[in-house]
Amino acid sequence: MCLAQGLSLHGRKVLVIDLDPQASLSELCGLYAEKEIFPEDTILPFIYDQRVEGGLLSKVQPTYWDGLDIIPAHTELVGAEYHLPAMQMKLPGFNFWTVLRERLAPLRKHYDYILLDTSPSLSYLNLNALMAADAMVMPMRWCWKIWTFSVRSPSEGFSPTWRNPLSVTRLTKSTTLSPSC
Repeated sequence: MCLAQGLSLHGRKVLVIDLDPQASLSELCGLYAEKEIFPEDTILPFIYDQRVEGGLLSKVQPTYWDGLDIIPAHTELVGAEYHLPAMQMKLPGFNFWTVLRERLAPLRKHYDYILLDTSPSLSYLNLNALMAADAMVMPMRWCWKIWTFSVRSPSEGFSPTWRNPLSVTRLTKSTTLSPSC
């Protein structure tokens, strides 16, 4: 949320998409998942049927913050974790990891930045977010050692659009830098 607000303060048009069934980002934007948001207001209809009329743009809601819009989350987003692998098994040629990327393409012309907020786990929906991303911000504990890794999808490499991977560390005045991790 802070990153999205900061970008909007610099005059950028920002869309945040809450992909976490806990809907914490949605609540930070003033939308309460169990009271004001219904599963139809999220990306879930596009997970179930990629031909939904109106596209993801029809699910965008304004927030209290100027220049910041949201596609909120709901607890029923957990259903995507069952639907995506089931479709992979049922439909030849269905690539579960491309669903979100294909749906986000039309939104790119409306926003300077689209931020995807995921849950802290490796799930089918989070893999979709990683495959749709141009870059990644990952809060993590600071460490002297630099780890590099490579992740590949089954058919096309991790993400052909990834250009700017970025990690963010949490350093405070009380943080002690130590050579051991």
